[in-house]
Amino acid sequence: MRTLIAYLLLAAVAGCIAVAAPAVGGTPQVSAGLRVGPLMGRTDDTDKVSGRAEVFARYRLQKSLEAEVGAGYGRLSGSSFATDLATVGGGLVYLAPQLGSWQPLAHAGLTGVRHDVDEFPAWRSSNSESIAWSAAVPVGLGARLLVSPTLAVEATGTYTYTLRDDFDGRTDIKGNDWLFSAGISLVFGRFQAPPARPPAAPVAAPEPQPESQPQLGPVQPVAPPVEGAPADRDEDGLTDREETRQYFTNPLMADSDMDELGDADEGRAHGTDPYRADTDGDGAGDGAEVTAGRDPLVADVPEPELEPPLEPVVWPAEPSTSQVVSFATGGASLSPAARSALGQVLDYLLANPQVQLSVRGYSDSVGGWNANLRLAGRRSEAVRDFLVAGGVEAWRLTVEALGEADPVGDNSTRMGRRANRRVELVPMP
Repeated sequence: MRTLIAYLLLAAVAGCIAVAAPAVGGTPQVSAGLRVGPLMGRTDDTDKVSGRAEVFARYRLQKSLEAEVGAGYGRLSGSSFATDLATVGGGLVYLAPQLGSWQPLAHAGLTGVRHDVDEFPAWRSSNSESIAWSAAVPVGLGARLLVSPTLAVEATGTYTYTLRDDFDGRTDIKGNDWLFSAGISLVFGRFQAPPARPPAAPVAAPEPQPESQPQLGPVQPVAPPVEGAPADRDEDGLTDREETRQYFTNPLMADSDMDELGDADEGRAHGTDPYRADTDGDGAGDGAEVTAGRDPLVADVPEPELEPPLEPVVWPAEPSTSQVVSFATGGASLSPAARSALGQVLDYLLANPQVQLSVRGYSDSVGGWNANLRLAGRRSEAVRDFLVAGGVEAWRLTVEALGEADPVGDNSTRMGRRANRRVELVPMP
């Protein structure tokens, strides 16, 4: 009982962390939960049904693939033995396309199993071990039901092949032991809303009646019902029930991700993610793409970016003037134009050995914040390595990685993002 309570506490803590964890690029990343259910073995004895519990955490690798780690405890029993099983391991979970609020899944992994035989049979084998570690391979199928934006329930069945034959204290009959388990899981996280339903087909207007047909009387206007109508507190065209049960949007905000495209348009008309301002990740918001007549679900292919011609400038013109080197999208390699510009800097540093430089690396806003910070650092290091290879002392160059900070261009435009992918070389006083 105390073991189950401990698992419940661990699952509650992990669930709170998963729900509070921020989404990266609008996509939920972390989830955690508790799984309980029956356990039965296939050993050399007559096996009975017992139970097990497990806590786990998952990280989204792709839209349909998650990595899982977990730890669990179970009680394996038979007609003449009882064994405690502790497990720790990890694996992958494949999520099939959603069917409304349901989503099929499959999982497989590798687990370490520690068995502790608590009750031995009278005919215990001499070569069996009472306590030992072994490996096991679990595989299984199941389904997920989305209950709310932060809670899902999963039902799974798992077959586990182990690399031992003495879970029951015997090694003389059937070969390696197997485990069969079923489980009901409570999963806490931030989940994607189910796909939007297609819009209903328009109802054809009734055909006009011939003018010769007598009128039955004046047509009285019918006022729309007010009392008992479904609540729509943000007046976005979706009822509060639709927002919380079907689309998983905020019933108090008409535009949950503030991309200038209302929740009703995102869910019913365009199928975009109402919690992600840029569903296709091409740098332009969903509202801006719809206004421009583009598909917000298809990323625009960027036009090839050409390096501007270099002007012959003697650097630096003034002590406070900085030299700027540009980089391609996602790259940290020096282009021929960048090497030519750095050649002027190198000549100046060799001619002025007292000058020190601050080498500051930046990036645009495409991608995650941490990844952009690392990319900016690699760009700064590439510039420093070029100058050091040319004969400049390393102590004269201070490398800084600033990532998305201090943009000089608009990250919503191609030219603005290009201007932000840079390294600035600033003379230090």
